[in-house]
Amino acid sequence: MALSPESRWVPERLDEPPFWPLARAFASLRRWPTWPTIAELDAELARGLTNATGTPLRFERQAPKPGRRRGPRCRDELYDAKIDREGAVPTRERSWHDTFNALVWATFPRSKAELARRQHLALRERLPDVFERLPPTRTVEQDALTLLDEGGGLVVVEPAHVSATIETLEAGGLPDDARFVVFGHAVYEHLLSTDAPLRVGAHVVGATTRDLAAIDEALAARLRAGEIPRSAGSGLALELFCHPPD
Repeated sequence: MALSPESRWVPERLDEPPFWPLARAFASLRRWPTWPTIAELDAELARGLTNATGTPLRFERQAPKPGRRRGPRCRDELYDAKIDREGAVPTRERSWHDTFNALVWATFPRSKAELARRQHLALRERLPDVFERLPPTRTVEQDALTLLDEGGGLVVVEPAHVSATIETLEAGGLPDDARFVVFGHAVYEHLLSTDAPLRVGAHVVGATTRDLAAIDEALAARLRAGEIPRSAGSGLALELFCHPPD
């Protein structure tokens, strides 16, 4: 079932197996008969969340993008800077991409906060407070953080098995004891909007328990330590992520 870019509000689709990690966060939105407003998303999903500095998080309407206009721009108004400085997550109305982003924030808040912090630090290293244009390319670190944020899948194993799991993935194999969790909000949008095949980044996370909060903290700790989140192997076929664990 394909959805147009201006897709309908179809909450029943999120009952399908691939979306199981978002189930608890999405439960609060099920009663809406049509698209929740940004204020409603904020009220339901941002409660109790903070950015990396402890500032309360909020989902707010995204301002129009500047396009090709020339002239000075303020670094603090860029997407990740707003999150890390103000706790404000720019969000578009009636957008599955941004709704999934909000749901992932509610499910993995520590990791999302660390991703925004790292991206903000990278911006500060490359841009003055006021600039004319963005650099033409991103750094290796910026690319890796973006790929995790948008298109990452988590391969969760016991901490003692992380190295062996990476070796198995690099060799083209699959670990027997892994739990697979979709993280990237663009992956969730893909699952909803098309049946086209997709391979997602395989980011190995060591967690002693299998609940999502523990996985979130394990991933956040790695990001907090400055690790560049590299995908192991050539990625995993999306169907591996389509069923919750037993």
